[in-house]
Amino acid sequence: MKKKKENITLNKNIIFFGDSITYGHLTKGYSWVNYIDDNYDFNIVKNAGISDYRVSTYDDPNKWLVSQVKSYVSEEFDYVIMQGGVNDLLYLTPLGEISSGFDEASFNPNTFAGGLELYISTVKNNWSNAKIGYILTYYTPNYTERGLKWSYDDYNKYIVLTKNILEKWDIKYLDLFDQKYSDLLRVDTKEYLPDYLHLNDSGYRLIFPDIYEWIKLL
Repeated sequence: MKKKKENITLNKNIIFFGDSITYGHLTKGYSWVNYIDDNYDFNIVKNAGISDYRVSTYDDPNKWLVSQVKSYVSEEFDYVIMQGGVNDLLYLTPLGEISSGFDEASFNPNTFAGGLELYISTVKNNWSNAKIGYILTYYTPNYTERGLKWSYDDYNKYIVLTKNILEKWDIKYLDLFDQKYSDLLRVDTKEYLPDYLHLNDSGYRLIFPDIYEWIKLL
């Protein structure tokens, strides 16, 4: 496959942090990250997504995205793309509140807000010269787990809080929760989400060009 040459990302290094959606749970670790690697002329493209990881430490501190970020701090990247939050919703993580400042000591990682601020702060402190962006997870209206199902309002509380925190930290985001992407991914069907949560190969192939075009604008 001949890769498309784009001067803005040519020979750049990029890493993607996130949960099973970034990783590619149903596709054996082959996600939008890998399609971007296959189709565009980055130098290094790393898929650092890891299944079941969360923004907060609330339910399981051993599955914390900040720990995953810290494992890559010795490496240099021109772009850092973040994702996460759906597992925090699924495990009923308290929302918490946005802190008034930027001091890491004031962030409570046992809440969603505090965990997200620490996630962002850790990335910004380690790759201060990188272009940083956040992918908001698409809506999954029919997913059930442990006998639970979540309403649009349940999801939206986390999405609104995420947007407010990203705006505080001046982080650009791609809003896959927007109705445009709900329609594109047909989130109320199994066409692209066979388990109503994770994308299949067709879903990743459908969405990766939009993600790349957004990355170019960071």
